[in-house]
Amino acid sequence: MLVRSQSEQSVRIAMDNERYIFIVIVGTAFALSMIAIVGFLMIVNTNRRHRYRADLAEADLRREGEVMLAEREATEQTLNEIGRELHDNVGQLLTVAQMGFLDRLENELPSDPRVAAAMGALEQGIDEVRRLGRSLNNDLWQERHLMDALEAEAVRVERLGRARVLLTVEGDPDDPPPAVKVILFRTFQEVLNNALKHSMASTIVITLGGSRLPTLHISDNGQGFDPKTIKNGGGLVNIRRRCALINYEATLETGNGTGCTWKFTPLSDGKA
Repeated sequence: MLVRSQSEQSVRIAMDNERYIFIVIVGTAFALSMIAIVGFLMIVNTNRRHRYRADLAEADLRREGEVMLAEREATEQTLNEIGRELHDNVGQLLTVAQMGFLDRLENELPSDPRVAAAMGALEQGIDEVRRLGRSLNNDLWQERHLMDALEAEAVRVERLGRARVLLTVEGDPDDPPPAVKVILFRTFQEVLNNALKHSMASTIVITLGGSRLPTLHISDNGQGFDPKTIKNGGGLVNIRRRCALINYEATLETGNGTGCTWKFTPLSDGKA
């Protein structure tokens, strides 16, 4: 009887040992699995963070490239317009002055009224050249205020008699960062140029508003168009793509005979 009891006890001990060993094995396997899962999740998370940073870096490069392109285009258009003004406006004034002096030299009349007219035209021409020189020197986007740039462009268009341009400022909008300023102004130039070339508008209304980041509305009383009839719409796509780079939404309201209204609105207030 004692021998049987010892045998049963030995069996129980063996079974307990096997159970403990099984539990240890299962626990170890579970722990190793958890470590592997955590390690895998950490690797996945690290890869995602790396991809996210790479995407941000790529987006920044695209944005910087687009800003540089917009700045170059804005400068080129400004230079072209200045050249056109020098040829069409200042050139004519200086020609009048030259003709006046030639007549004076021809007639040798000190009191000839044409002399005074020629001198007045010459002074006006000099003032025009100085104004254009200041406009060119102020084309520095790191320092130039967006409102000043819009006002100068509006004055230029009106001086050329191409359309009546009304600029309205609502509130006290801050001057945006240089990248936002360059792309907004270049976009404004594109919209204004389209209005003058294609819509046959006689009046263009510009409204600058907002606070931390400005809003910009550009409306004309031209013939408008049906956006669905534009086959490729490359210009419209380009405007929206550039605005997206600075986190702005560009919306167009137009139709046949209703003019065009562009609205450029920041998607955030810039507080972040």
